[in-house]
Amino acid sequence: MTEPGRYLLDTTVLIDISKSIEPATSLVSGWLAGQNEVAVCHIVVAEFFSGLPLHERREWDRFVARLAFWTATRDVAVQAGIYRHDYARSGIAISTTDALVAALAISRGATLVTSNVKDFPMPNLPIIRSRP
Repeated sequence: MTEPGRYLLDTTVLIDISKSIEPATSLVSGWLAGQNEVAVCHIVVAEFFSGLPLHERREWDRFVARLAFWTATRDVAVQAGIYRHDYARSGIAISTTDALVAALAISRGATLVTSNVKDFPMPNLPIIRSRP
């Protein structure tokens, strides 16, 4: 038997699920059916809801409410700033939102689930690609 996992979903995963795009939909459904911790964060929720039509908001609010909800601490914010600074010095631009999501996943010992793998170059961040 495998140990339960901890997963932080990126906005791209919620978008894929809302459009029934595989394998994101099956991956997350499988994790939710088990003993896994599947989470979103304040950044992801805000980004996702900014693109939802009014008539879909209630349904997706219920879905998101089923997930763990993580927020950034001061230490996470500091680490995100360090990522932006250090990667910028090596010619890699990382958005503040992506740096915060990465730092939060790492601080929680979680695997980030995203289709935008290129946006998260941190070598110590475990990532699952949600779409080929």
